[in-house]
Amino acid sequence: MIFGNSSVIDLIDRAVNGNKLTHAYLFYGEKGLGKKAIAAHFAKAILCGGEHRPCGVCSSCKKFEANAHPDLTILSGTAEKNELTIANIRKLKADAVVFPNDGVKKVYIISDCQKMQAPAANALLKLLEEPPEHLVLLLTADDRANLLPTIVSRCIPVGIFPVEEADCAKALEALGGVDAEHAALAAKSCGGNIGRGLALLQPENLPVSPDDFCMMLAKRQEYGMLAALSKLSGDKQAYRTFLEALYSRFRDAAVLKSGGKRLLSGSKEAAAALIGSFTTKQLLEKLRVLSHAAKDLDANANIAVLSAWITSSLTGAAEEQVI
Repeated sequence: MIFGNSSVIDLIDRAVNGNKLTHAYLFYGEKGLGKKAIAAHFAKAILCGGEHRPCGVCSSCKKFEANAHPDLTILSGTAEKNELTIANIRKLKADAVVFPNDGVKKVYIISDCQKMQAPAANALLKLLEEPPEHLVLLLTADDRANLLPTIVSRCIPVGIFPVEEADCAKALEALGGVDAEHAALAAKSCGGNIGRGLALLQPENLPVSPDDFCMMLAKRQEYGMLAALSKLSGDKQAYRTFLEALYSRFRDAAVLKSGGKRLLSGSKEAAAALIGSFTTKQLLEKLRVLSHAAKDLDANANIAVLSAWITSSLTGAAEEQVI
């Protein structure tokens, strides 16, 4: 299910139901906005054999939903092993000339194209320059500036942007398995980025557990905190989401310590650990630290220096007497 992005859904509808389909599209936008989900929706519509596509009931749609459609190929740059190799792109080129098995189109979804090395990118460019009539390529990337300009110029660029807060809340409630109240609170914190909101609600999907980090902070385990933050150094978006998840736990601790009851993070254990380690004034100061850290991260601060500063700033008041 696609939430928000009505202009993109309209574009897809016009392309497949209005006979305006072209050979290549590039969906670009920051991580967590649903580019892959939108590309999958588009692919399903292209391959659908129903009257208004995607119909969801034809044999093609059923095969698609079962991940068994013979005319769909997906390569990902964020798989456990990067699949965007020159060998795999060459296989796509060889397969592209073969006619579809079920319908009139074949679809290749190539996600996270910014992860391609130059040889693979040049091989993909050749496919984009001379695509068979029956082939549609759907590319995704975090930023089109990270792709070869010649690749971008041969695609229809489609920007994917954060959704409205109400749409984000609906998505988080449906996908995150939480009630409307927690979904709404997370939607306020994630800036319309559904993936980021899900990470706030499901921190187990982050490389570092915000709850474990809070426990280490409560015990003043600075080395463990630095080691944890180092796991995030290669993924700026994950680091940003982690800071937001951490912020929600400090916010919860400050609210509970002040007599409030509503939790944003839902993590009572982390909040309790922070309450036992910091005064209300200190908790509010830590919130300012995390807010400042998020701004520095967005300004492309050195990650190692930022991690050291966060660790030092968060532990600095831990030795003061807790009231």
